[in-house]
Amino acid sequence: MLIGEKKIERPFRWGIVGGGKTSQVGYKHRLGAMRDNTSFVLTAAAFDIDFERGREFGKNLCMDETRLYPDYQTMFAEEAKRPDGIEAVDIATPNFLHYEACKAALEAGLHVICEKPLFFEVEQGLEIQKLAEEKGKIVCVDYGFSGFDLLSQMRHMILNGAIGEVTMVDLRYAHGFGCDPTGDTQAEGQMWRVNPAKVGRSFVLGDLSTHTFYMSEMICPQLKLKQVLCDRQSFIKTRAPLEDNAYVLMRFLRQRRRHEQPAHPHRGHQGVPGVERHAPRRAALRGPGPAGPDSDPRHGLPLRRRAGVRASGRPALHRTH
Repeated sequence: MLIGEKKIERPFRWGIVGGGKTSQVGYKHRLGAMRDNTSFVLTAAAFDIDFERGREFGKNLCMDETRLYPDYQTMFAEEAKRPDGIEAVDIATPNFLHYEACKAALEAGLHVICEKPLFFEVEQGLEIQKLAEEKGKIVCVDYGFSGFDLLSQMRHMILNGAIGEVTMVDLRYAHGFGCDPTGDTQAEGQMWRVNPAKVGRSFVLGDLSTHTFYMSEMICPQLKLKQVLCDRQSFIKTRAPLEDNAYVLMRFLRQRRRHEQPAHPHRGHQGVPGVERHAPRRAALRGPGPAGPDSDPRHGLPLRRRAGVRASGRPALHRTH
């Protein structure tokens, strides 16, 4: 979406799994889709493991009560019977449900938009990739930062050699909401994030650093990962063995280095990556750059060819690299 005009003949009918009243991400998905209502219309939902709470929430969103479901299995089955059933589904659940919900959605013939981290095991990802190809469907991951104009401008400048050869990338994601352990036992949206059975084997690396790593690959696609060295800490001891701080040193082919630090017990906001050419010189990325007046600086393409990347936090239903 650029100025609100439709880009496709009619919107996708989409449903959501999770993302209910107590979710920390569901409202972002809905608001992102609402900003692009010529492409997405929320039609059905299985918002909550507490069906009554989820149904009440859906009614308060003015949704059709007959299309509010107790679980995703029921939603997929019932929507498949309708001529106006959903065509895409958004998986906004805790991490441990991503794989099984994605698999069930593909088997039901639906496109999938899933929260990160996508899955726990590489084998699960390969299985889902194969299934998506067999079904002719698309699986997207919610990397909302990909819509930031600054990152697209950085990518364009680097790929066009505007700052010379990149020799080091420094990534930091300082986040303050998790520094108070009270939420670990009292806030539903945080409790599962510190439960290894639901979040997986990682806390901030899976929750935050997946964003920074994706951004680094988006900005510097020419750097290929070779080795990783990681130091993890649990500053709030009750979270162990999950980490709430981590330092990651990544070695790339051709001896380029990338340093990454995600952290929760840190007051402040998330940072954007910095690209360092030769210390102490740093790239100051401001303005439209060298793309030219007839180009979109986010992609370095003529405006009429601009790719559909959404700054709202929802990826478009397009294949991405």
